[in-house]
Amino acid sequence: MVGYKKLMAMLALMVLVVAFAAPVMAQTGAMQSQPMQQGQGQGQATGQDLLGTIDSTQDISIFAAALKAAGDDKMLAGQGPYMVFAPSDKALQRDLGIESAQDLQGNDQAVKDVVDGSIVTAVKVPGQEQSSVTLTAINGKKLVASKAAGGITVNDIKSVDTIPATNGILVVTDGIV
Repeated sequence: MVGYKKLMAMLALMVLVVAFAAPVMAQTGAMQSQPMQQGQGQGQATGQDLLGTIDSTQDISIFAAALKAAGDDKMLAGQGPYMVFAPSDKALQRDLGIESAQDLQGNDQAVKDVVDGSIVTAVKVPGQEQSSVTLTAINGKKLVASKAAGGITVNDIKSVDTIPATNGILVVTDGIV
């Protein structure tokens, strides 16, 4: 029963995220009918689990390498549901000075902190009158997802893309949540 409640809570949060993102995507033309390349998301499900979705999504290759370095990759191939807030390569380059996956070597604790602070398994779903939801990452970090004028933010970091996977949802962000 607890698993069912978690699944329903995650599905409700996914609806909240997609509902927040859809108007912004429509305004920017992201939802226009055009061929999609695998890994570019724009809200389109990949038909893969989160690990496969992360591996095939462009512009988060550094996070994908960090996920593997932290040892959390196998978890995201599991049943879920999970929500992953993955900073884009540009955000990691800007915020941490990481230019490539090789820059992660020797910085195991920092990698683990970024990755574990980006993965959510337990979700509190807001009531209909609320415009934000508080989430807890697997390292205990609190994340607040809110509807903002320009779309969804997580701890005041703008989401760039949301991509549904078979066991959760990937949210690409413009910074480290």
